Amino acid sequence: DLAILDIKLKKMSGVEVLEELKKITPAMGVIMLTGYPTMETARECLKLGATEYCVKPIDKDEIEEKVASVLGG
Repeated sequence: DLAILDIKLKKMSGVEVLEELKKITPAMGVIMLTGYPTMETARECLKLGATEYCVKPIDKDEIEEKVASVLGG
């Protein structure tokens, strides 16, 4: 299983969604996307269990590689 989350969401942050998602499904792979990268956010996402932290814009080939990597292919 895989979730792709943006850091900036309307009702709650992608970091908050990541935290809740990992409580429910700890083994799920998660790719975080952001257009506003910071070291603090990257550290927090990885600490909470994100598999990848990617900066937008991200090209099709790169996201496909990340998805394949997270899914074990």
